[in-house]
Amino acid sequence: MIDKYFLLFGLFFTLLISACNNQTKEKEISELQNQAPVSSTISPNTTLTSDENLIIKIKIPTAVCSSCEKTITKALQKMDGVEKAVVDAEIKIAEVEFNGAKITADEIRKAISNSGYDADDVKRNSSAYQKLDECCKTEIKSNN
Repeated sequence: MIDKYFLLFGLFFTLLISACNNQTKEKEISELQNQAPVSSTISPNTTLTSDENLIIKIKIPTAVCSSCEKTITKALQKMDGVEKAVVDAEIKIAEVEFNGAKITADEIRKAISNSGYDADDVKRNSSAYQKLDECCKTEIKSNN
C-alpha cells in the first residue's frame, strides 16, 4: 500500500518538475524576444561594428531530447560573444542572443554543428555526432 503512494507521489513530482521546466523555457524565450532586436535573416558572415546584441533563431532538426538541449547549450555558452542561449528540442529551435561585434551567425551555426547537430543549412560534424549519447542520435534524411 505504501509503495502505491510512493509511486503516485513520484509520478506527481516528475510531472510537476516537467511543467516547471517548460514554463521556465517559455519565459526565457519571451525575455530574449523583448530584450534585443530579432533577426533570423542574418547572413552567415555578418559582423557588426557596434556592441549591439542580436537574437537569431536557428533550426536544429536533429535535436531530439533534453540531453541534446544541454549539449548544444553548453557548446554555445563556451563562445565569446554569446550572451544567452535557449535550446528547445521539441520545437527544434535554438534562440541565441549574441554580440554581433564579437561573433557571427555563421560561427554560431558552426559551433552547433561541431557539437553533433544540424544547424539551419550547416550539416552536423559526423565525428561529434558519433560521440553523442544513443538517445541523441537520429537519422534525418537530407534533401541534398
